[in-house]
Amino acid sequence: MSKKNLYLLSFTEINGEREYSYVQLIAAKDIHQADRKADKYLRNFYPDTKTMEGDDGAYECCNGEIILRQDSLQETTRADFALISVREHAYDSNEDVSLWNWDKL
Repeated sequence: MSKKNLYLLSFTEINGEREYSYVQLIAAKDIHQADRKADKYLRNFYPDTKTMEGDDGAYECCNGEIILRQDSLQETTRADFALISVREHAYDSNEDVSLWNWDKL
């Protein structure tokens, strides 16, 4: 089994006048595969609706009412992701980060 690198996908959901920021951890062999996985993830963020990529590279869902904009995709480490997750409250506050199954990444 080949070693996979970890990449941090940061994106913003624009829903009317509200904006929500998200981070997602992606395991991939290289940045090109991570980019393809990020594309697939964003296209399926709302699985019950058709998502289209707009001219500006953002993804539009629900007839353009919701926009997903990729902010960044960068290589990261488990430790950095855990730190970011804790700092940004990207996980359930009752969840123990040490219990995450890192071996599956």
